Amino acid sequence: MKTFSLLLGFCFLSLFVYGNELTAHQDTSFMETVRTTYTTVFRDKTTGWFLVEKNNQWGYLDENGEIIVEPKYERACGFREGLASVQRNGRWGWINQRGEEVIKPLYENAGVFTNGMAIAEFGGKWGWIDTNGNVVVGFDYEWVMAFRNDGRAAAKKAGKWGWIDTTGAVVISFQFDKIDSYEEGLVRVVKGTNTFYIDKFGRCVEDCYHEQNATAGR
Repeated sequence: MKTFSLLLGFCFLSLFVYGNELTAHQDTSFMETVRTTYTTVFRDKTTGWFLVEKNNQWGYLDENGEIIVEPKYERACGFREGLASVQRNGRWGWINQRGEEVIKPLYENAGVFTNGMAIAEFGGKWGWIDTNGNVVVGFDYEWVMAFRNDGRAAAKKAGKWGWIDTTGAVVISFQFDKIDSYEEGLVRVVKGTNTFYIDKFGRCVEDCYHEQNATAGR
């Protein structure tokens, strides 16, 4: 269930955050025809296309309602950076805007592309690939989050959280039991019984009582 929830989050991001959403078409008769033909219809504002579902299969129409990709995928997401993740035979890959499978469906889960990289799951572990399907950060992690604008992403390894850069180099060691989202450049972390805030370099900057106590006890 956790993996499926994450997958829904990926598709949600591709459909909403990145400029794709369910919207009304200016021609109501056109939309009525589309809606009566397909069970579910999403409008992609980035491409102007429609992501449609019929008989539990997903495909894509262009802005005029012409079929670009016949409904043949078990699941599908909106386009991001020219590619969309799709599921066939239980595995995820990516298609381009010509409907061609440019990255074969090999993955248990697939994210959306951001700055040329996408999260993917392979062999029960998570990593990142580029738009050509090359592995850029190996499938070494139990859980991952998307790369931020500063080129860093949180990842979980051997039960601990840390941060890596886009080459996979560790920038904050894997030492935290729990992490939270960023707030004004800081992130709340849990380490043992201590909860405190660190900056992007991993330095404690708020609620650092544990460090003060450790220093006083030396």
